[in-house]
Amino acid sequence: MTQGSGVGNAFLSAGILVGGNVSVSLNEGDNNFGINSAVGFNPTISGNLTVTTGNGSNNIGVNGTIAGNMTITLGNSTPGVGNFTSITAPPAGLLTYRSGNGPDLLVFVPPAGSPPQTWVVDVLFGSDDDTFALIGVGGTLTGRVDGGGRVLGNTFAQGPGWTLSPNLFITNFP
Repeated sequence: MTQGSGVGNAFLSAGILVGGNVSVSLNEGDNNFGINSAVGFNPTISGNLTVTTGNGSNNIGVNGTIAGNMTITLGNSTPGVGNFTSITAPPAGLLTYRSGNGPDLLVFVPPAGSPPQTWVVDVLFGSDDDTFALIGVGGTLTGRVDGGGRVLGNTFAQGPGWTLSPNLFITNFP
């Protein structure tokens, strides 16, 4: 799925089942992308999910099952606004996240009632004050998290129920 420049919205709704990979390209502008579940309906992608955006303030929400890798690449956000990304479950493979310059927020928020899972990540923020938050029922985080550059300081917020693996490498967070 590819969209031109300007404000755009792309949503995969509850109950959708994709038998392969999904690639979404949202170009320049303020964009919204979401995979939305509802009670009793879990959207499932049987392969990899790739989401790429251009410059602008983007809202990305992934609430479904990804049976492969998940890659999210964001452009530079609108100054002072930032990009917001929320993910409720880890993919079966690697979760790669790259943000451009701007104050970005990445949140892992497994919902109540879900079992704690292992999140294997490769996260790299751009240059600005960014926030990485682990909330919800918790899980185990392993891999790499790099806060990138910063103006005043990046924030790493770990909620109760979250365990940081001894194999987790965290850098550029005060």
